[in-house]
Amino acid sequence: ITHREFLHFLNSLLADGREEDALKWVPREVPGFVGDLGAVLYGRDENNRFVLVVDADGDMWEEDWPVFFIGSESAEAYCHWKSKQSGLPYRLPSEVEWEKSARGVDGRFFVWGDGFDPSYCNMTESHNGQRLPFFVDSCPIDESVYGVRGCAGNIRDWTNSAFCRDWNEETDQIHRVTRGGFWSGTQAVCRAAYR
Repeated sequence: ITHREFLHFLNSLLADGREEDALKWVPREVPGFVGDLGAVLYGRDENNRFVLVVDADGDMWEEDWPVFFIGSESAEAYCHWKSKQSGLPYRLPSEVEWEKSARGVDGRFFVWGDGFDPSYCNMTESHNGQRLPFFVDSCPIDESVYGVRGCAGNIRDWTNSAFCRDWNEETDQIHRVTRGGFWSGTQAVCRAAYR
C-alpha cells in the first residue's frame, strides 16, 4: 500500500464524516509512553484533507513510497475499506502465505534466488547517503515468482498471524508477525524466511 493509496483511504473516511476513524488509522510516530498516541505524521490542507508534509528530519515523503508508521490495525482497516470499495476480498496474509509468496515452492533464500546483491532491493547497503524508502516499483529484481514486490526490502509487511500476547493482559493486545526486509535493514532481514 502506498502513501497515495492510504491518503485516499483516510480522505474517504473524512468525506464520510468519519474523522475519528481517520485519526485512529493515520500514520503516527512511535509514542514515548505505553498507552500514548504518537504525533500524526500527515499534515492537513486548507480543505482539512490529509496530505504529505516534510517530516521532523526535513524529508519530504513521496506518494509512491510504501506507507509506514501504521499498526496492524490500520493495515486491517485499510483492507476492510478496500474490500468494500472494490467488492473484492482484501485482507492481510497469514505468515505462511507471506513466506510462500516470497520464497515460491523451491524455498529460495531471497525472492530472486539464493545469491545476495544489495542493489536488488532497498536495504542498508543499497544507499550511498541517507537511507529512505524507494518507490514501490524501484527494484524490479525484488519480485517473487508470484509477482509480489518488495519482499526483501523497502518496508516490512504486516501479517494477520499472532506473534505473541502482550505482557499486559488488561489490554489483550496481540502482537502481529511482520515479514520482509526494510530500507535500513541488514542482509539477514532480507532473507525470505526471516521473522
